[in-house]
Amino acid sequence: MTAKCVGCGLDWNVSIYQKIPRTGYICPHCESRLRAGETLPNIQASQKARPQRTKGATT
Repeated sequence: MTAKCVGCGLDWNVSIYQKIPRTGYICPHCESRLRAGETLPNIQASQKARPQRTKGATT
């Protein structure tokens, strides 16, 4: 299976058993850049800071 990285935009081969979060797949290269403190131009800040949506009735 292939998944497109949200950081660099490249297609990566990933296992069919790997769980991909709703925010999108982040490749190992971009993941290491994030851990080093760099920012990725393709990842918007709003994706990381997006509030969780609750299911059910809201008051």
